[in-house]
Amino acid sequence: VIVKIAQSNNGFMGIDSDSSIWITGDDVKIDTHKLRSRVDGILIGRKTAEVDNPQLTVRKIEGNNPIRIVADTYRKLPLTLNIFNDKLADNIVLCSDDKFEHTVTSSCTYLPVKDDDGFLNTDDILNILGDYGLNMLLIEGGKELISSFLSKNLVDEVYLYTSNNNLS
Repeated sequence: VIVKIAQSNNGFMGIDSDSSIWITGDDVKIDTHKLRSRVDGILIGRKTAEVDNPQLTVRKIEGNNPIRIVADTYRKLPLTLNIFNDKLADNIVLCSDDKFEHTVTSSCTYLPVKDDDGFLNTDDILNILGDYGLNMLLIEGGKELISSFLSKNLVDEVYLYTSNNNLS
């Protein structure tokens, strides 16, 4: 499990949880795409998917696109997101096993995961993804998702990129 964090010089990962902003420059983008080309899957949370509407593909270098994975406990993601429409990589949406069953649609595979009071269980996420055949996972999510894996000591590598600029 690899975590990638981009932060400002004063330690912010963004302006707020509802705005998208590039914190680092092109050199970090290239490095991020190298990381993406090495892993089986990229994990983000629902909020990151909605706010950033990312592609989560390898573009700055040559390489294969990893599977794009979104943690969305209650399956609230809009189907208008880039990942559901660009056909550039396979998609997995992780959702609560209390509320949903394993489902495959034309845009993604929904995999149910144990739900702990509204949050997907990180150990179960890794077990489910491992059973699905993913061995290397890159987490590019926000603070809440990254913290959930770090707090349980489930992260093997951290790439921390710090900008020279401050955010407030």
